[in-house]
Amino acid sequence: EQVSLQYAELRLNQVIDEVKVSNLELKNFYLENQGFYNTPEMRHARHILFSTEGRDQATQANQLATAESVLEALKTGGNFEELAKKYSDDSETREHGGDMGWIGKGDLDVDFEAALFALKSPQELSGIVKSADGYHIIQLLEHKLAMTQPFEAVKEAVSEQYRRQKAQQLFEEKKEQLAALAFESPDSLDKIKQIMNLSVFETAPFDRAGHGAEKWSQYPELLQVAFSPAIITSKRNSEVINLNPERAMVVRLNYHLPAEQQTFEAVLEQVK
Repeated sequence: EQVSLQYAELRLNQVIDEVKVSNLELKNFYLENQGFYNTPEMRHARHILFSTEGRDQATQANQLATAESVLEALKTGGNFEELAKKYSDDSETREHGGDMGWIGKGDLDVDFEAALFALKSPQELSGIVKSADGYHIIQLLEHKLAMTQPFEAVKEAVSEQYRRQKAQQLFEEKKEQLAALAFESPDSLDKIKQIMNLSVFETAPFDRAGHGAEKWSQYPELLQVAFSPAIITSKRNSEVINLNPERAMVVRLNYHLPAEQQTFEAVLEQVK
């Protein structure tokens, strides 16, 4: 058994293209949602790790003593990069002189973060900081203060976000219109085509598993509707079928091919 369908499809990306916005609307949206356009405080730091993970108390005490010795060396002019390469147990940063790159709040262990964000000036050293990984010596290299990005710098992102939000609202409204028109004129998709300016397409014939029109086989909701009595027997328009959050359609029967017994000649090659 197979069916071929006619369908009218509504896509969110089509609706987005219809959304027109003014500069004033974008500015108001920006002001109402400034939190989205904040850049958080960031700190560029390096560290030396003296790991205590999986080590006994005596070894942990030795690690602390080594950390204290290295800190004293740094305070008296020792080269941080060289000492990190020599002593750090952090394999990811050791070869880079302990450089951790830029760090924001919430990125790392809370005790490490508290010590890092307590540092005030570039090149300032922390004391010995205990974290779940072990003992650290941290040096602040640079910092960027939290700031709100100006409208002009984020205008494109604001426009994209606002237009998508408006398009989502319009998409839902259009789905309601699609459903209403399909119900009002159940014997044709012509009214939908005329009023909503949607193209009407035809599928290749496919069976209940979607074989024959493979792109539809991933949509079980569509396959269920396609072989329902409302489509095959009553030959009415379907209700709106939501393929995914960004695609919806209404279908109707184009033609139906009932199941039939194949002749012996037709399957001869298969049974040899």
